[in-house]
Amino acid sequence: MRVISGLARGKKLLSPTTEKTQPTMDRAKETLFNMLESWRLNEGLGWAQISFADVFAGSGAIGIEAWSRGVKALVFIEKDKAALQILNQNLHAVGLKAVTAMDALNPPQGKPMRIIFMDAPYGKGLWALALKAFAQTGWIDDKTLIIIETDGQKPEPVPVGFCVTKERKAGRNLFLFLQQGDNNEV
Repeated sequence: MRVISGLARGKKLLSPTTEKTQPTMDRAKETLFNMLESWRLNEGLGWAQISFADVFAGSGAIGIEAWSRGVKALVFIEKDKAALQILNQNLHAVGLKAVTAMDALNPPQGKPMRIIFMDAPYGKGLWALALKAFAQTGWIDDKTLIIIETDGQKPEPVPVGFCVTKERKAGRNLFLFLQQGDNNEV
């Protein structure tokens, strides 16, 4: 894995070796960030106007990519000890501060983020639970773009109160773009 663009372009990142973590491969990450480039231009936003949360962060590759492009604020949420160790090594490698463990199912009170990316372990319904918890603790408002990376062959239902605005397959992965609103199950 490597950083695709921006300040840390080309920097190699470590990946957890645990089966609990499935890192987003470079090709899927490139697809995701191409979609985000289009979205932010349509919204009239520069990267420096975007706050970004990488939830179930694993190696932190998605959040580090966002940081490399210049986001104004960045939060990593990860509780798995092995993944957290790799995440902190990757943060150190690009000059960012280490983070402490946080549970995506029990997040602290927060402020609305512009983008929340969630890549929970597949098939366990964790991203839907985390989504509800983030909404209840103030991380999500009507402008928050939520991106879920999930298994494209076994998509999970979208919880009530959120709607899919776009979806895109990238290999086996499926990116769901969600916002608060009426439920449209996938």
